[in-house]
Amino acid sequence: MKVISRSALDVQKVLDALVESAARLCDAYDAAIFQLVGDGLRLVAHQGQIPLASPIGQRTMSLVRGFVGGRAVIDRRTIQVADALAEADEYPENRKAAFELGYRTTLAVPLIHAGEAIGVIAIRRTEVRPFTERQIELVNTFADQAVIAIKNSRLFETCPPAALPLDNRRPDVATSTVKECQELNKMRSDDQKQCAF
Repeated sequence: MKVISRSALDVQKVLDALVESAARLCDAYDAAIFQLVGDGLRLVAHQGQIPLASPIGQRTMSLVRGFVGGRAVIDRRTIQVADALAEADEYPENRKAAFELGYRTTLAVPLIHAGEAIGVIAIRRTEVRPFTERQIELVNTFADQAVIAIKNSRLFETCPPAALPLDNRRPDVATSTVKECQELNKMRSDDQKQCAF
């Protein structure tokens, strides 16, 4: 978690640290974070032994109810499937992927911001071994941290250092920009206080 606190503005380092911690602390074979992009979920971080169909940033999963991660985002709730191969009727796309990639148990927790899902964190095992309540709580905490990291990176992008005034050529714009950045920084600080480890 030290990496997370030191890398508040480097969202990729934070997401990488979150998936590494989730996989290790939950005894999962892998962990992944997908971010909602249009009508799909783009892989933004991965750690573990289960292979991926394509590299981080290039892999997109359809936002459909047949994928455990897709359903977690659509329903905005945590979903655990003890045996993905036995759930062909409920999760047909997930069953196909589980068969091809060799995983069985899946846990998916949506990333929720302001009541809306912005992505999902998922952990998997290659054997049928459901995650415990404590592990589910831990992944929910990692999901909260991922939301903060993504939100903070978006806030930082809306208030880049270049927007700060370097001279007095446009004091009206400079004053407005400084006030906006101060407001964004206050919101960022308040969010970090609410969800700090």
